[in-house]
Amino acid sequence: MSCGRPAARRSRRGGPADALRPGLLTVTISVGRAVLSLGRQVLCRLLSCHFGGGGREISMIARCLAVLGAAVLAIEACDPVGACEHIYEAPVLKIAQVIGSNSTSLASVTISDVVVDGQVVQDLSRLTVAPSFGVSIVNGEVRCQVACGFGVLEGTYEFTVKAAGYQDKRVSAAARYSVFEGGCPSRNSGSTEVSLSLDPAQ
Repeated sequence: MSCGRPAARRSRRGGPADALRPGLLTVTISVGRAVLSLGRQVLCRLLSCHFGGGGREISMIARCLAVLGAAVLAIEACDPVGACEHIYEAPVLKIAQVIGSNSTSLASVTISDVVVDGQVVQDLSRLTVAPSFGVSIVNGEVRCQVACGFGVLEGTYEFTVKAAGYQDKRVSAAARYSVFEGGCPSRNSGSTEVSLSLDPAQ
């Protein structure tokens, strides 16, 4: 996996259908207007039959109902979820470096037994999706090409770090984003960075 800048992760996935929304909204509004126009005519006829006339009051009632119907249609045609989504611009935890013997920087390590806030992460592949970077699943464990970053859920991360020729090390890190931007969409960025060191195997 590339260690370049990852694509921002959105809380709701987009797709080819997103590009069609403006056209679909236009068609929906056009159809809605036609239906409301027809409904107004039918309503006027019904009110005329009921009250025995087609007076000005009946026309006013029909217009008010038509405006109300148009407002409801406009609200339902909107996509508030899409307009106010949340974007993760970076993973919540970044392993900036891993130091071995003689102050050597290790190029890669293996991460296993991941726990977040006391909950075991059963599906480790969840840690490899964007905006995570430099991580992949190898033999059921997470391979970190240092530097790497993973996760979007804030909390306490516990995991075991392993490398050939070194003792396994249990790590605990409180992962939080340093930046939150409100609005629509809202955003998180600013990973918690940790630097680790491993002891040579006995």
